[in-house]
Formats: sequence, C-alpha cells, structure tokens
Amino acid sequence: MDVDIDVDPRFKPASIFKTWPRAAVLKDGKLTAHPCGVYPQRIAVDPLTGLAAIPYDQAEDIGYLKVDFLHLNVYQHFKNRAEIEELLKKDPDWSLVRVPSVQAKLFQLAKQGDLLNDLKPTSIEELADVMALIRPGKRNLLGLYKKEIASFFANDSAVTEATWGADNTSSRLHYLRTQNPSNPEIMAGYPSRIATNRSNPYFAPEGYNTLKTLGHLKVFASYLCSATPVPNEPAPLEPWSR
Repeated sequence: MDVDIDVDPRFKPASIFKTWPRAAVLKDGKLTAHPCGVYPQRIAVDPLTGLAAIPYDQAEDIGYLKVDFLHLNVYQHFKNRAEIEELLKKDPDWSLVRVPSVQAKLFQLAKQGDLLNDLKPTSIEELADVMALIRPGKRNLLGLYKKEIASFFANDSAVTEATWGADNTSSRLHYLRTQNPSNPEIMAGYPSRIATNRSNPYFAPEGYNTLKTLGHLKVFASYLCSATPVPNEPAPLEPWSR
C-alpha cells in the first residue's frame, strides 16, 4: 500500500523525516533510490546504500506502507495555504479548458485536449470525471452510455411535467411524480431470494433493447435467480379484519 502526498518542489521531506528510509528500486540487480517514496515505519536498510533493503514492489506485497511525496509545480505559484483556499472560492472560466494553448499547460491533462473538448467539464467534480477516465485506463468506455444518458434527462423532464397552480402565473410549479411499489419484498425479509427478485444494476450499453428483441431484461448473474415462490399474504389480524 502507498499514500501519495502532493508537495511543493521546494519541500524536502528528508529534512524533516530524517529517520524514514528511502524506498528502493531493483534495477539491473542493484538497489537504486525510488523517485519519491519513503517508509514511515521500520524496515530493513541496506548498509551500503542507506536505502530500504527490500525493493518497493516486494515490500508492498509484504505489507509495508510507502509514502510518496509528489512534486506539484503549481504550488510554487502560492505563498501559503490561505492563497490556495481563497482561489478555490472563485469560479474559473471553464471554457478555457477547451483552448489548446491552455490545455498544453494543464497538469496531467496536457495531452487530453480531445477528451476535454468532448466532455466539456464545468466544475471540479466533472474535471475529476475526466481524470478518472484517463488514470485507470477506462477511456474506452467513453460514449458507450450516451443513449442511456439521453434517456435519463428525457425521463427527468417527463416526470416533472405535472403542474400545480394557474397557467401563466409566477405561482405555477412543476412537481415530481414518484411511485413507491408495495409488494412482499419490501414488507418482510426472506431466508432466500424469491422468484420476483432478479434485478440487474449493471446493464450493458443499450441493455434495455432486449425488451424489444428478447421480451425481457437480462439478469446480472443467473445464480442469483431462484424459483422460490412468492408467499401468500398472511391472514388479516384484529382489528383490521373487521
């Protein structure tokens, strides 16, 4: 396991954490210094190099915790944390992330101009979504669920069509129509799945098309399906039977 901490390049961890051994990389049969990793706990140290005697990848398998102090050059533009917090209160011009000359200067996104132009982030959260697509290598998923996203917004509009109040007045409101199903599954717990419980939260793109082609939706895993019948409703009890 390792923990990543972004720091100003001017910060020298060794000047503070003097007893933390530097992580090691095994290269050509020799121990060399890891670019930024150190160990906050005791670990065997090679007496010749002063580095951890166990290469970092093997140490991780054993269970050692490594801390990586990553140099973030943008911190050099600030004098203190207060300046950063003040800047976070301001809403930037998000259209700038689609300007090629600006994209070339973006940390970790300098080569992701086409992705930024496609997704058009307008918040920190949406920018984090862009980062999520490139970091774990999930970019191939981009665009697969466009029809589902369109359906989501269409359904959102549909369920808020109901209105209350006089037409053409400021008091007219749209409200959300919802439905809470009442069935045996929500009324009690069962020792095993009953036959009606076959939900699938992970549909493949355009998965609902199977309603047209197969007449039903695909289940997530067939081993969860059962033939356990839905129990009969219990007999009414006093005073409700009157």
